[in-house]
Amino acid sequence: MGPLGILMYVMALLVMGLIHYRVYRWRNPKCNGRLPPGSMGLPLIGETIQFLIPSKSIDIPPFIKTRIMKYGPIFKTSLAGLPVVVSSDPEFNYYILQQEGKLVEFWYLDSFAKLIDLRGLGRDGESTPLTSIGHIHKYMRNMVLSQIGAEALRKRILPDMEETCQKALVDWSTQESLDVKKATSSVIFDFTAKLLYGFEPEKNMSERFSYIFQGLLSFPLNIPGTVFHKCLKIYLAYDELTQIFIQNQKMGLKLMKDLMDERRAMPEKHRGDFLDQILDGMKTESFLSDDFSVLAMFAILLASFDIISSSLTLALMFLTEQPMVVKELEKEHEEILRNREQREGGLTWKEYKSMNFTMQVVNESLRMLNVGPGIMRRAIRDIHVNGYTIPEGWTIVIAQSALQLNPETYDDPLSFNPWRWKNLEPTVVAKSFIPFGGGARMCAGADFTKAFIAVFLHHLISKYSWEKVKGGEIIRSPVLGFGDGFYIKIRFIVNGLWAAWSVLSCYENIVTIFVIFDFGAKLLCGFGPEKNTSETFNFLNQDLMYFPLNIPGATFYKCLKIQKMAMKLMKDLIVMDDELYSQRIMRRAIGDIHVNGSTLYINGNISLEMSEMLYM
Repeated sequence: MGPLGILMYVMALLVMGLIHYRVYRWRNPKCNGRLPPGSMGLPLIGETIQFLIPSKSIDIPPFIKTRIMKYGPIFKTSLAGLPVVVSSDPEFNYYILQQEGKLVEFWYLDSFAKLIDLRGLGRDGESTPLTSIGHIHKYMRNMVLSQIGAEALRKRILPDMEETCQKALVDWSTQESLDVKKATSSVIFDFTAKLLYGFEPEKNMSERFSYIFQGLLSFPLNIPGTVFHKCLKIYLAYDELTQIFIQNQKMGLKLMKDLMDERRAMPEKHRGDFLDQILDGMKTESFLSDDFSVLAMFAILLASFDIISSSLTLALMFLTEQPMVVKELEKEHEEILRNREQREGGLTWKEYKSMNFTMQVVNESLRMLNVGPGIMRRAIRDIHVNGYTIPEGWTIVIAQSALQLNPETYDDPLSFNPWRWKNLEPTVVAKSFIPFGGGARMCAGADFTKAFIAVFLHHLISKYSWEKVKGGEIIRSPVLGFGDGFYIKIRFIVNGLWAAWSVLSCYENIVTIFVIFDFGAKLLCGFGPEKNTSETFNFLNQDLMYFPLNIPGATFYKCLKIQKMAMKLMKDLIVMDDELYSQRIMRRAIGDIHVNGSTLYINGNISLEMSEMLYM
């Protein structure tokens, strides 16, 4: 072997030694103690590929579940090149969430910093990285609470929230089918944008924001096919299509800047909303630069709609398969309507707070949702737990799904069982139910989220029926998704007029029939019938009992013609303007109603069989 060969041999040994050392150091990171068990995976990418493998189940993601079974409730790994400790230990997680600013700091994936650049936010252009803004969290959280917290809901938001749900359901009932996630996202996005900033978004804007939200929860792998890659593509096209919410040092958010300038120039347009609070705060708080304010507005709007829409979608998926839960909801909301002091009034705060079973349904939906990979914190000093050491600078992922789907805490955790919440201890709930995080950084929108879902369910359950059309596939990748969507058909329930008439028409005195019909039509449907309408309805009621001989001259043939007239009358009532709809159509009959001993519908709603016939 010549000198060149020896040199090449030595170089190869050096390279192999260096690679071996790097691999060893990767697999055995420096630690002033003993690291939790686990594997760091391959150099640079770690176990990211395994983490991103999608799962078609509502259960704990396989990546986390298999490692908990192998290593225990706390294990180490590496994701997207970062050292990570994943915890499903309720006691340790509860402790960590109380240590904000002491042992840990708020942190999220670098995807957040890349998609919405939080550097250079100070008024003098100084660098302000994401992890240094924790000191302003309390200020911003109090601002959000003042806008959408429990007190704001009680004093002013609840009626607008109810009106929004009513209008959405009326519109949806006219469609052949709809994707629940897409439809609810649009409604909530529009409502929140108007509530916080006083503007009405363009059509389909919620879809673009939903994609960005998924990108923020994804790991920053900028390769074709990943969610983050798609999100970056949308972001790069944002300059032309959706210059609405993002601004960094080079590009301003045109719409938000215009809104700010308009509010500054015209104080008389003061609405007292979040935008006004931002502008008032800019007079005294140095961190509230235009750049930061725009991005704060963007982030709050982004967080407000996707969780609610996902929760509602999941709830409806389970309710579709759980008729007993629906019956219990109907019972609760019928009781609310029965006890309402003002029949034409809307939902009151007292009524909302009385929705005990509805809130159990909301909690059960949130328990099973687990939309993101987990709650993230970064250790700012070494943390010792159960004989292990989590080094300073490591990321801690609190696995919500492993807590909220833990069979040791929840019996049959994959079963949708709202009744379980009646017997859960408060300490168990505090440590094993954290859909909104915990500690000082608990989500300020928790009450808003629960209220919207509850109000929506109140009107859906009270006035509508629905059926599944297609879809409903659950996909975690690792963000929760619904495959090709979950499509349903919503129908307005014909209220007590038909069922009441079926009972009242048994009276022999025709004069009594006319009086009762007119009174019932006014009471239940809010309209004054034309002359002889009651006689027509009576004819139809009698002939529904005849055999279906659809030939000219037959009684059933005449009945079908009258039925078309009756159907048109009901549809005309349903599509009345919003004010009349909310005031009149929403009334219901009270009390059990039997029709000829064969057809029964509770509290004034017509039976499914007759409802289907009315919509044929």
